Amino acid sequence: MKIKIFSGLLVIMLLLSSCSFFSEEKEVTEDPIEKGQINVGIIDGGDRFLTKSDGGYSGIEIDIVKEVAGDVKFIEAKSQKDLLEMLAGKKVDIAVGRFVQDAEYGKEFAASRNYGKGGYFLLTKEGIYLDNLGSMEGENVAITENIKMAGEIADSEKVTLKSFENILMIPEEIREGRIRAAIMTEREAISLLKTEEGIQAQEMSSSPREAYVCLVNKDYEKLLEKINERIEGYLDKQAEIKKENQ
Repeated sequence: MKIKIFSGLLVIMLLLSSCSFFSEEKEVTEDPIEKGQINVGIIDGGDRFLTKSDGGYSGIEIDIVKEVAGDVKFIEAKSQKDLLEMLAGKKVDIAVGRFVQDAEYGKEFAASRNYGKGGYFLLTKEGIYLDNLGSMEGENVAITENIKMAGEIADSEKVTLKSFENILMIPEEIREGRIRAAIMTEREAISLLKTEEGIQAQEMSSSPREAYVCLVNKDYEKLLEKINERIEGYLDKQAEIKKENQ
């Protein structure tokens, strides 16, 4: 009798376990490209890559992503940090904001192939034309956190580099003579020139060239494939235009 009761309990337990297994909901990640609608996180850099005017957006990054899906919605962020938070929270499906190729942004993200390149800029006091660090030996030079290739800048060992997280502090430091110049990205330089007086900027002659990529959630393989197709098409078109103009 005991054997029969044990056998009956064992059958019931197996049935319950089986029901529980089949009732578990498995998380399914739907690739945004399959919906035909994507949200793109952007930064208004006021440069050739992306700029806002007359209520709309234009530039290299817009040209690349605007035809990735049938319906594209642009969501503006103030910084790369904000964009990464939006991407991690899946508020946007693609982040484009001159993210540097091979930089560490998080294991949950995947990067596209690069779509463009750019150099670093030197911010100086107005009337002082400097495009390298060679003539500033021993002086203090600011550097922003967005400079990812500082070690590759010529003569960087000749100056004292001072890191600045808040770039809004830099113009006053330059005007007061506490720092001679500042190394920053093109977008950072342009943003300061719009609001600050007594400063100017020029591209560094000795600057390494950064390559820029789009970022997506690592699970969005089809979306990433489509972005890479658009980038390749854009670059091929630019090569044709350049060839025609030669």
